[in-house]
Amino acid sequence: MRFSKFLTIISACAALSACGDGGSGSAVVSTPTPTPTPTTPAFTNFASVAANTPTLVNGTTKEGTLSVNSLGGIPSANVSGGTDGTGSVNFTVNANRQITALTVTGAQSNVSFDQTSSAASVFVGTTAIATALSNSTGSNQAIYIDPYAVGFNYQSFGAWGTGLVAGSTGKYGAISAGATTAAASVPTTGTATFRGYAAAIFTNPNGDAFRYGANAAFSVNFANRSVALSTSGDVVTNINTNVAYNWTTPMSGTMTYAAGSNTFSGTLTTSTLTGIGTGSFYGPAATELGGTFVLRGAAGAMVGGFGGKQ
Repeated sequence: MRFSKFLTIISACAALSACGDGGSGSAVVSTPTPTPTPTTPAFTNFASVAANTPTLVNGTTKEGTLSVNSLGGIPSANVSGGTDGTGSVNFTVNANRQITALTVTGAQSNVSFDQTSSAASVFVGTTAIATALSNSTGSNQAIYIDPYAVGFNYQSFGAWGTGLVAGSTGKYGAISAGATTAAASVPTTGTATFRGYAAAIFTNPNGDAFRYGANAAFSVNFANRSVALSTSGDVVTNINTNVAYNWTTPMSGTMTYAAGSNTFSGTLTTSTLTGIGTGSFYGPAATELGGTFVLRGAAGAMVGGFGGKQ
C-alpha cells in the first residue's frame, strides 16, 4: 500500500522599514488541498480481478505450532491444536488467469511463493483440484485451491507450513478467504446443495507428511441453520515419495450457525481423527461457502480447508 505525504507550504512576506524608522510586517500562510490517499479496492470476486495487479483478499484462519524431529519428520503428536484468527491472501494473476505470485499472511506466520517456487498438482481422480508449492529449500510449503481452475468466484482456501527444517520448531495454518455474505443476506428458508473440494496437509505418528484432497458435498438447510459436509474420492499422497496412503474413511460432520449470522462451526471427523470446522457463506446471496479445519487423533493430524458453490 502506498501512502501519500501531505505537505504544508508556508510562505511569509515581511515589509521591513528603513533603518531607524518604525516598521511593521505581515505573513501570509497558504495551505493547499491535500491529495487523497490511494486506497486498495475491496475484493468482490475473482472474475473482476485485474491482471498483473496485486489483489488482497481477507479471510479467517486456524493456526498453530509444529516441531520437526531430527530426521526431518513431523510426528502428529508434535502438531498443536488450532487457534482461530484472521489473515489475508495477496496474489497476482497474469492475463491468462494464472497465479504468478502468492503470499498468505496469518496472525502467527506467513509464506510467499512466486514463479521460481516448485509446484505440483493435487489430484482427485483425474481432476487437479489444488496446487502444492514449496520454496527452494523446502522449509515453507503450502497447498492451495486455484479458484480459476475449479470455478470458484467468491472464495478459496489453502494451508501452509513454515520452519520445516530438521530439529526446528515451525508454524502451520489454514485460511478461508473471500467476499463474505452479509449476515442479513443469508437465506432463512429452503435448502441447497453446494459442491466443491477439501484439501489439507496430513502427518502420521511416524512423522511422514502427506497431501490430502477430496471431493466435498455440502447439504445446507437454511431454515435449520445447518451445513452438513461429506467428502468422497479422498486421496492422500506422500509429499516426498508421491506414494498413496491407505486412506479409506471420508470426512463428515454437521456445522451450525446462529440466527442472523453468516459464520458456522461444528465437529468434523474421519474414523480416527476429529476436530472443529469453521466456515462462512460467501458471495452477495450466499452462493458459495468455505472454511478451515484442524483434525487430530491416533492416526495423525490434518490441517486444511474446504469450499463449495451451488
